[in-house]
Amino acid sequence: MALRNNKPVGVMLGDNWTAETVQTHVGVTDPLVFKHGLHKEFANWVFGVCGRSAMLGFVPASNEKAIKIDKHFGFKEEYRIKDGYKKGVDVIIFRLDWYDCPYYEAEKFRKVA
Repeated sequence: MALRNNKPVGVMLGDNWTAETVQTHVGVTDPLVFKHGLHKEFANWVFGVCGRSAMLGFVPASNEKAIKIDKHFGFKEEYRIKDGYKKGVDVIIFRLDWYDCPYYEAEKFRKVA
């Protein structure tokens, strides 16, 4: 979580943990949290500290802002569920493997692929 004046301005969290993956959520009210490395800390925590191999993101196909951010982070579309969000709006399942993550500092935690 990123704070400004003791108020949250950005959060990244994981749920639905498996032995290899975690579903990732991002909530940001100030994009400067990325300039200060919130996403890097999260990547290092998920891949390095927790030892997961991949992050997953479930995004409504109508959420262009989230799709743009996910792609910027290096996520790739893995699968699409027709009408998975609501009638006429698919859910896109994105995946980011540790070796494709531009923000993960692999040398600190494990060997580079």
